[in-house]
Amino acid sequence: MGRYAEFYRSENCLIPEHKQEEFEHRVKQLFNAGGMMELDDICFQGKKATLIRPVELHEDGFNACYNYFDDGFWENAGYSKKSTRIWSGKVGGTFFIRTVAAAYRLQEHYMNGVCVTLIDREPLLGGGSIGWLNYLFNEKYFPKNYDPWKLFESCHYSEAFDEPLEYTCFYDGYSFVGCCEIHAVLHGTSSALTKYDCNGLGDAEKLSLKAMKQLIKWLSLYVALSDQDRDTQLKQLMSALRSYYEAESPISKPDNIPSDVLQSIWEIWDVADAPAFVVKAIAEIYERDFWDLWSEIKDVARRIYYNIHQDKRLYAQPTPTTEFFQLSPDDMIFYWTENGDIVFSEDLWNWFNELKVRFDQWMETDFTVERPLSFFLNVMAEADSSYYRIYTFSQFFEESLEHMRDKSYLALWKLYEELISDPELKAAATVIYENGMLAAYSWNWLDQKLKFNKGRVTLRRYMALMANQPLRKKVLGV
Repeated sequence: MGRYAEFYRSENCLIPEHKQEEFEHRVKQLFNAGGMMELDDICFQGKKATLIRPVELHEDGFNACYNYFDDGFWENAGYSKKSTRIWSGKVGGTFFIRTVAAAYRLQEHYMNGVCVTLIDREPLLGGGSIGWLNYLFNEKYFPKNYDPWKLFESCHYSEAFDEPLEYTCFYDGYSFVGCCEIHAVLHGTSSALTKYDCNGLGDAEKLSLKAMKQLIKWLSLYVALSDQDRDTQLKQLMSALRSYYEAESPISKPDNIPSDVLQSIWEIWDVADAPAFVVKAIAEIYERDFWDLWSEIKDVARRIYYNIHQDKRLYAQPTPTTEFFQLSPDDMIFYWTENGDIVFSEDLWNWFNELKVRFDQWMETDFTVERPLSFFLNVMAEADSSYYRIYTFSQFFEESLEHMRDKSYLALWKLYEELISDPELKAAATVIYENGMLAAYSWNWLDQKLKFNKGRVTLRRYMALMANQPLRKKVLGV
């Protein structure tokens, strides 16, 4: 089970060389902000432990299979320096997939051609994670594939898709024109006009839809009134349509249009602003293949007013990480910064104060640890045994090794050991088990309320505090 994230790009769609370094930096920042972690497996005198750390760029790039926010493992996803692209496999259904999908959406904005993020082969087109990207990078991104026709057309000519992509539910504002075109090509103009003739359209969309309906009538009138054979009619229509898109100002009709009916059709083309729908309507009347006719104008066909509507309607307001992932700020301890926008609850600050009291008590206690490294590993093993998959951050573990004879660091581990042994926390953690086994066949599918019980949450928060050196110093003074 699980979902797959992929990335489709048209031929020669690449990240320009001058943008590659910035993209590389940003995608690493995004993976880290989304809770993606690398794993470090360590072993000392037969004692094993798994550490987690934010992704870091290596010679080949980076990859991660663990998401800290949903505490879940999926197939590796990452970034390749060689191809300068994101890659992934099965990505789950919660924070893991949101992060990977957002990384692909970021990649869309750096690519110089037609491309799209796919989730289980379905195009990801709406605003979605774009607001999060704007928050992370202080940008003003719009959904790149808001007009889905270009994507649909590109996929038609690609060998990557055996069947055409469907856009059965998606339309929002001006993008409905592109969706209507796609439906018309796949199922006919009559079906498209019926499907998209609904309430909730804006004034521009209503005008475009009305023009599409009028187009059918005027094309039929053109056929009925013309004294030319059908082949000549079709040639004349396609020539006029090409002239329309080649004109600098399509609103102005040329003087050489041969009939009043064709001049009216010219006006309707302008209002509909739907080139593929126009060609499909012509193809139906003359019983020709749509793609054959489309090949005659596809190099010049354009949606005249698309950019105007995009600029006015599609800006995605910046969405903070807590809002995008629907997280409590109290679960963002590792990500807190002094001047950031993470605001902890009063309850969490009270807990921090309690930790400070207990830490000071340990500092006032006369204790010794003969073999600090073995002690650290034993404490980590006990956390994993009693609470299941409680990971230590590499940063804190490495810092502890550098100061393993420092009483303050030993006191931090003693306090951790004390929390692990707390009867109330241990009892809270037992909800993840039934008859000694996990309460689900897989950790990834365990109910979130069971997974994030009070015991596990407390230990995770403590280790996050240990790994966030500025916050730890603010709270505990070390």
